[in-house]
Amino acid sequence: MKKLLLSILLVGAATYANAQKSEIAEAKRLWGIFQFSMMVDPSAPKMKLPQERVKTGPASTGGFGADGKADSKVGRTEAAESRAPKPVGKTAETGGQPKTFIEKQVISLNDGMSHADKAILNEKTKDLVDPYVYKALFSSTIAFVDTVNLDNSLQAQKVAEAAIAKAKALDTKGENKDELKVAELNVRNAITARGLRAYNAKDYASAYNYFTEVLANNPNDTSMYMNAGLTAKLSGKYAEAITNYKKMIAFNVPDAKSYYSEIVMISLVNQKDTAQTLALITEALAKYPDDPEFISTETDIYVRQGNIAKSQE
Repeated sequence: MKKLLLSILLVGAATYANAQKSEIAEAKRLWGIFQFSMMVDPSAPKMKLPQERVKTGPASTGGFGADGKADSKVGRTEAAESRAPKPVGKTAETGGQPKTFIEKQVISLNDGMSHADKAILNEKTKDLVDPYVYKALFSSTIAFVDTVNLDNSLQAQKVAEAAIAKAKALDTKGENKDELKVAELNVRNAITARGLRAYNAKDYASAYNYFTEVLANNPNDTSMYMNAGLTAKLSGKYAEAITNYKKMIAFNVPDAKSYYSEIVMISLVNQKDTAQTLALITEALAKYPDDPEFISTETDIYVRQGNIAKSQE
């Protein structure tokens, strides 16, 4: 009898552990379904290819590649069911049914994340990397796709960032690096998309803050320096605009001379700082010694200062 009871207990424990691991399997299954059928709104107009877009504003969220770079230039310019974490945000509903494709996406993603959360809460699976990987994938995607509820998107981003950090700490062999790169890219795209929406709404100060947030984690992203430079200038942050455009110059981009022209004009016209302007022109002429625009601007400054000798020189 004792052996029989022990066997029953062991079977019960194994069944419980397997039940919790099935939460991970369900999260994985729902992530696959989302990728296959919920990633793109089938009723949305077909997006133009990046090369077909008119490049008139900050870099578009459409066309991000695996390296996280955007496709265009600026500006020219979140145990027991009762203890399970609540879903990240709540979508608006009408008659109990989601009314938009975005709401359907968020509901689907919250459903998947609930299974990862249950695995995280259980002693048997709380130290496995998989629940955190899928929590990162689901929450980061919510942050990106929820363009309606800003608070929900921001909360999901915080959940994603914490899950990514935990998953990286547990994934000592780097077996989930590709999935975590996807989650990180989702977070980056979410922030960039907020910046683009703020830019389109002419809220340039907020747009600048979002673009600099991207740069904090992606300091080699030239497209964000362009975006930050433009939105800094448009919001009256002239020193910040010059700093970001000088970053572009330091990357030795093909349009470096144009960025020199831009910072010279910001310094001269917006800041009215002739000493800084002359220093910037000297720096520009060291790279482009025969450029007539820089020579002309420098000459005009000396003429207005009454420094005829320097103007003739």
